[in-house]
Amino acid sequence: SNNPIVVAVPTTLESTFENRAINRTSLQGQYITNYCGSSNNFSEALIKSSSHIQNFELTTNFYSVSDEVKKFPPGELFVLRDFHRIGYLLTFATFNDHGVAQITPEDFFDLLPKLWLGIRERGDVGSVDVPLMGSRFARIGIDNRKEILRELINSFSAASSEARLADRVTFYIRPADFTRWGFSFEHIERILDNVCDDHRRRPTENTSVGKSA
Repeated sequence: SNNPIVVAVPTTLESTFENRAINRTSLQGQYITNYCGSSNNFSEALIKSSSHIQNFELTTNFYSVSDEVKKFPPGELFVLRDFHRIGYLLTFATFNDHGVAQITPEDFFDLLPKLWLGIRERGDVGSVDVPLMGSRFARIGIDNRKEILRELINSFSAASSEARLADRVTFYIRPADFTRWGFSFEHIERILDNVCDDHRRRPTENTSVGKSA
């Protein structure tokens, strides 16, 4: 696909492969390798895209080597249009003192409405690809990958019931996850039917974008 794709990035915007800060096989690593040419190109584009956002704090972490770096809250969206494939870069997990990316289930649930709002306000109207975020390298605290997919679909359905977001959204599941966690197309169809029907019946007044009434 050449559609814009959601790419989860650290809240401190690390982009280097050195010291395995970013794993080359992660979604961010593959986006850098396949579309950006180098991590330096990616970093420069990300810095440019995030330069106008003031919602950050200065902090140090495992990879900053005592230098202060910007840390954005989970759910901030930066749009990269510098490369062949547009990237919707979503701040996701935070490195702990051992250099392991972590995000709490609460932060994960809270960032989903921010994702759709960011795409609505900053992205293109059309198609968007969304991977099963947090299923590999970020310690998300949710073991069941089916729950991650359900929450992604649920939040998108809630946001779409309030305003148009995209012509089409495609959710991607790695084949290994599909097999390991017992996904089936029948199960996914039931999720889609239940979630979409639920939000069509609900009033949308007094709800935030991407949150159920």
